[in-house]
Amino acid sequence: MKKNILLFAMFAAVSAVSCSKTEGVIDNKPQDVSCVLVAEVEPGTKTSTSSDFKVTWSAGDALAVYTWPAGTELPSDAAVWRSAEPVVFITAEGSGNPCRFSLASDDAEKSLAELPYADRLSAFNTRYAAGNLDWGVIYPGRMANASRPGMGIVVFGDQERVNCTQKGNNNLEHLADQDVLYGYASNTLSPKVKMRHVGTMFEYVVKNTGEVPFVVNTVKIKVASAVIGGQFRYNVMEGKIDSDMTQIHECPLYVSEGESIPVGGEAKFYQILAPFTLAANKTAEITIVTDKGNSTKTIAADASELVFLPGKQNTIDIELAFKESGEGGGGETETPLVQHDIAESWFSSESNLGCYLNMANGEKYVYGGEFNKADVDIVVFRGSGKTALTFAAPVDSGLQEWVDNSIKGWDTINDTKVKKVDVDFDQVTKLSEIVSAYDAAAGEDVRCILAKEETAIVKTVDGEYALIKVTGGTKYDDVWGSFALSLKTVK
Repeated sequence: MKKNILLFAMFAAVSAVSCSKTEGVIDNKPQDVSCVLVAEVEPGTKTSTSSDFKVTWSAGDALAVYTWPAGTELPSDAAVWRSAEPVVFITAEGSGNPCRFSLASDDAEKSLAELPYADRLSAFNTRYAAGNLDWGVIYPGRMANASRPGMGIVVFGDQERVNCTQKGNNNLEHLADQDVLYGYASNTLSPKVKMRHVGTMFEYVVKNTGEVPFVVNTVKIKVASAVIGGQFRYNVMEGKIDSDMTQIHECPLYVSEGESIPVGGEAKFYQILAPFTLAANKTAEITIVTDKGNSTKTIAADASELVFLPGKQNTIDIELAFKESGEGGGGETETPLVQHDIAESWFSSESNLGCYLNMANGEKYVYGGEFNKADVDIVVFRGSGKTALTFAAPVDSGLQEWVDNSIKGWDTINDTKVKKVDVDFDQVTKLSEIVSAYDAAAGEDVRCILAKEETAIVKTVDGEYALIKVTGGTKYDDVWGSFALSLKTVK
């Protein structure tokens, strides 16, 4: 789990060499199988990169290893495959290049696997004792999570499953968790596996062309027309992404302990995403959030498509120019917010439903009215015996089951995210301030509960941000009779 990417692992081929089987009968105990892989970075095998990026291995690195008897059909039952795959190999000694990996008796640290490791280990020992195997190898080993027959699961850009935080400027350490490698060998008990990179790397070069220094807090890339992150089924016997299990169109890279970029200086930030194609006439947006404001750069495919290939380094130059007055930023100027005040609204005695909110422009809709359901980002209702003023995304299951079951029939049911935050609603005037506060806060969910004078930040499926504050309302003991709100949106 600590693969040390000296300059970055992309574009290098890795050789995993030498497995040996002990003589005699195997009784399915881990110590009875001595299987060692030696991972080695071969020089001169980089593809399309302008920098001398190199790879080395560190003690504790793990591999997820899928095997199946050579010349036999994969099981038709996914449960059979998942109960037997994969096992983990871990660095057997020291670090460096080459480096030996051996069969681990325990699952990888922070493994994403869902089924018991002991069962998978026993099944591997039986296969290994019976004869030659086909080998599919995935790094990092914590992604030891089988899917359909012949497939594992790899993850990109999902902040709940991979490390999406870069510590400081120009630092590549976090890529050891993001950089998915794959290799394959067939019909052998002594595999020699050349591993390649599954993801595509973005190197953001942020240049200060303004009048004042600034610190980068977050870099976000958004591609509405393509899936750039999520969980993907990966065919470990054929070496290709099969399909996506979850779809992410906007992936953040958070920066902790960021250093100030001086006037005339620059800093680099790194991120690995799923390979994707930007179709003709489609765009990607890269937003840089700083302590001085935010800026967005648009990349356009124009008449021909742009392909972001596996194993490719994609360098994006971004110039930010903040003035002494705090204006500027380059790309797009700082986005001001628009306030919308929603007058006191009463709950009926028959329903706990309050209203629907469009968090892009602050519009309010009511049950039975004419409106586009795809525009609904938040639904306001009272729960917990009418004592909790609740703000929930339309996908919220409790909302659909107990408050408004008509949502189940909507063509578009938005998966909005919301966080309760401790900010001064009146002092927040710019979009960058909302984004920074959202990134800094914990507890992202599809719903939150607010009391009077409390505030939440909403993030829509389109990547737009907005503020909600409960400014008033009438309560009878603890029961909400009405509510009043103020919103701040970009429109």
